[in-house]
Amino acid sequence: MIEWKFNGITIQVKCPKCGRWGKLISKGRKSLGGVKLAIKHESERSVSIETCSIGVCSDYYPELLRIYEECRKARENER
Repeated sequence: MIEWKFNGITIQVKCPKCGRWGKLISKGRKSLGGVKLAIKHESERSVSIETCSIGVCSDYYPELLRIYEECRKARENER
């Protein structure tokens, strides 16, 4: 089970790949359907941003997609 928090704007998740907290983002839609997901991490030294991509074949993808879609709908309902 992936830990996550949503403040109405940003979706923070504990990355299943590296174990650090980061922002769950969409990298657009794929031509075959589906959303490309990634988790953006601020680096420890705040010099750069590191990204863990979550592919459709990843075991974590279905749960992260559910979290992403749930938060996206909540965001739209607020508008």
